[in-house]
Amino acid sequence: MFVVGCSGGSDHVSVDVSEPTTSTTDITPTGAARTDDVPPTTEEVELSSDEPAVVVDDPGVVEVGDTRDPDAGDCEIVIGDDGWPTINYQIQNTSDRTASYWVTFGVYDDAGIRIDDTFDSVSLVGPGERVSSSTSMANDDLEPPLDCRIVEIDRSRDEPGTVVMSHARGCEVREDEPWSMIEYELVNELDDVVDYWLTFALYDDEGVRLADDFTSVSAVQPGERVHMTTAMLADLALPVNCRILDVDRSEADPGVDALGDVDSCEVAPDFVDEAEVTVVLTNRDGDTWDYFADVALYDATGTRVGEAFASAQSLTPSETAQLTGITTVPFELVSECRVISIIRSEP
Repeated sequence: MFVVGCSGGSDHVSVDVSEPTTSTTDITPTGAARTDDVPPTTEEVELSSDEPAVVVDDPGVVEVGDTRDPDAGDCEIVIGDDGWPTINYQIQNTSDRTASYWVTFGVYDDAGIRIDDTFDSVSLVGPGERVSSSTSMANDDLEPPLDCRIVEIDRSRDEPGTVVMSHARGCEVREDEPWSMIEYELVNELDDVVDYWLTFALYDDEGVRLADDFTSVSAVQPGERVHMTTAMLADLALPVNCRILDVDRSEADPGVDALGDVDSCEVAPDFVDEAEVTVVLTNRDGDTWDYFADVALYDATGTRVGEAFASAQSLTPSETAQLTGITTVPFELVSECRVISIIRSEP
């Protein structure tokens, strides 16, 4: 199931997905997108057209101290077999407004002396939403017995930008090797070329948030459809449910002048039948440059299914170079590649 929502516990929209099909994408302004991996649905998706919300009513820092903060749950510290400590903790938003959290943890020895601290953040926790997450500590000198306490909570009252949230079509987690993957969809409904930053929340079957995750997509053209995957960074046992919490965007800078240096872009299978990109470019400027190329991969419907990156160093004027970029996208899904961004920098 692809799910897009403001945050756990808040209103969200879900789109059921059945077996994959090879039919083309059909997107309406209020409907769910489908690609060759996502079959059609007749469910209408109504998304807010409100202006993007801003941070309001910031309650500031709440020190736990002798008075337990109502949102603070349990916290424990576990030393792994490799000697590195992990803090497992719970919080719950007991208010009626969405909030983002910055949580400070104190680590105490068996004499009750605070010997270290660490921090973690959780974005856009909905009213009533529970979080059961963990954070690692960069200190392998700690020796048990140890105690963990939530010593401070800093909140901000904020909401996702609802206008840009309408670009998100949903996400789901699927098992893969060596990592589980987050599969997601979005459509650029603006008239500008934009870069996207997506925030995902991962939940268990009881609706408890286990972790957040993130990805970015570069230089998405007006009307362009994106159906891509990103490796899930959190080490979670499946099944895990996914929601798109927030979609940020910024105006893309594709390096228009340097795009004229691109001679060709080709894609071929590598030794495991995943798409490998080859870009040929010539330095048509009068100075020596390093090049960084961002390449988008598209299926037969014109939907973006992946990105690759490649670089070349110290190209002198009129020099030609062949750049190679690797991906995890199955070659059979890819029909073409396009260089969407070129960055020149001084060697």
